[in-house]
Amino acid sequence: MHLRINFQKYFPYLLTICIGVNLFSCFDHSKQPFDIQGHRGARGLAPENTIAGFRTAIHSGVTTLEFDIGVTKD
Repeated sequence: MHLRINFQKYFPYLLTICIGVNLFSCFDHSKQPFDIQGHRGARGLAPENTIAGFRTAIHSGVTTLEFDIGVTKD
């Protein structure tokens, strides 16, 4: 019972602090721009994991290229 009384007493203060922190983080303009990634090049526009796919992705404005490597027996 004593714990419930303390919680009810301090809940508005905790809520105000939580809302304040969230609002402050929304107005943080120092965030970096999005990193647009091309997984295996330009999927759907060119064959995946090819130089043509990577060129197409770069011309589309991709900032990061990711390619997959597969180990084969030959």
